[in-house]
Amino acid sequence: MKTKIRFGILLLLCSLFFSMQVFAKDGSVIPPEGYATTLNTNPLIDQNWLQKQIILTKQDKTFCIRIADLGAMPMLLANQNGIAVGSFTDTSVLNAHVLTINNQLAAIPADGNETIFDRISGTYQPAQPGMICQIRSEFTGLLAQTLANQLMSDAAPSDIEINLNDGYMVGFLPGQQQIIAGTCTTSLSGSSSNRISNVTVAASRLNGLVIQPGQSVSISTTILPRTAANGYRMAGAYLNGETVQALGGGICQLSSTTYNAAITSGLTILERHPHSMPVHYLPLGLDAAISEGSKDLVIRNDYDLPVTLQAGVSGKKLTVSVILNESLLNGQTYKLWSTVPRHNVANTYLSTYNAAGVETSQKFIGTSRYSDPKPKVQPQNSEEAE
Repeated sequence: MKTKIRFGILLLLCSLFFSMQVFAKDGSVIPPEGYATTLNTNPLIDQNWLQKQIILTKQDKTFCIRIADLGAMPMLLANQNGIAVGSFTDTSVLNAHVLTINNQLAAIPADGNETIFDRISGTYQPAQPGMICQIRSEFTGLLAQTLANQLMSDAAPSDIEINLNDGYMVGFLPGQQQIIAGTCTTSLSGSSSNRISNVTVAASRLNGLVIQPGQSVSISTTILPRTAANGYRMAGAYLNGETVQALGGGICQLSSTTYNAAITSGLTILERHPHSMPVHYLPLGLDAAISEGSKDLVIRNDYDLPVTLQAGVSGKKLTVSVILNESLLNGQTYKLWSTVPRHNVANTYLSTYNAAGVETSQKFIGTSRYSDPKPKVQPQNSEEAE
């Protein structure tokens, strides 16, 4: 009797085990932790989807994205309690298609009979006649998830149709100006000629950079590796709490200045690191160190229109500014500031103000901790280019 019970339990456990498995079409098992694939090599989807389209309509205009053109988009497959789910891990290809559509939409002024999303009030309102309507930056992520859900479902492959007039749009008046939304100037006073040269070279690579809606930018990558071939010289840098001589010394002043300009223009900061020791050109908690392979400043444009960075050295001052369409802010401004509750510790905050100058919100950004400088040492390889 006991043997039969044990066998029954074992049979039940085996049944539960196999019922929790997700099998690909080739018979392989999708592991619980998931694995990476692409849309056109996903073993769980009907490849007839590649013959279909995403059809976006706005009034009497139609825009089509062939799903086959998105075939290289990477996906992560996961087994969630025996159910296969998928999500896209990089939507840059889809972003490019949406940007192309936005460029076409810019030539189609609103007629006043459509609804757009107003970011400031968070409500849907009629578009003013003559407005330039653009697809909201959030739309790409929503579209990617919709596509992934459809691909992974049991539904027969079919075109995916979406009406862009249903709150997926934002509007801008063509006469509105490009303005400096966030800017920061730091002093190069006391810097060596080599350090000033490094900051100038790095700034020239950032100057004029256009960041598209939804695009992320690595400052470390943009200014290129710190080598002599890329125009960098030996100057002071931080390494393990000490000041040393290194190629590219000083370029962290550019990343720190950019951090302040970016966050006070409403751009999203995806990655930021404090220095190991305090810097002389900004208060504690407002700096941003970069170090190849370990530290970076990464910013993202979550607005619905492109923004442009301006960076340059004039005399003994470095200035970085963010230029964008004034309609994106609607009078809002931002201020980055910090408090120092104890030695070498800073708490950083971002305040938002309305058009009347009244503070409407205060956000805690994070805590930065620093070490006191150690005695100077002889030249060697660097870490942070302070």
